[in-house]
Amino acid sequence: MLEISSSIFAYKSSHFQFKRLSLFLAVCAILCFSCFGDELSEDRLLGKWIVVSAARNGKETKTLEDGYFDFIDESTFSTNIFSGEKEYEYVLTNDGFRQLGVNPVEYKIADSQSDSLILLTRIRSYEFLFIAIRDTIINGVEEL
Repeated sequence: MLEISSSIFAYKSSHFQFKRLSLFLAVCAILCFSCFGDELSEDRLLGKWIVVSAARNGKETKTLEDGYFDFIDESTFSTNIFSGEKEYEYVLTNDGFRQLGVNPVEYKIADSQSDSLILLTRIRSYEFLFIAIRDTIINGVEEL
């Protein structure tokens, strides 16, 4: 009788662990796939983004301290991260956007929130990481 009881207990215990594991995996799958539903749109990019931190080849750089990206409309942005301010055409890609022109640049959006943006790119032989925050100052007045 003791053998049967311990067999039943072992079965119930492993069955309970299987149910817990299944529930955990289901929750993980839901959370994971819900992230994919949050598609990038031009609307999320529109506006000015101030670079608050930048790294070149994994080392923080101060040369891009006053940098910004200003997404003017659904196809044009301006930036000063190169030499001086310049406007560029862009298109959205699966995971970021592509700066069009003679020297196109691919930007991967590593993270995007309503007030922050993390961009990764390669320009010439340099890897760049830009951390930017949305500029809430318009014409000297802070937006609420």
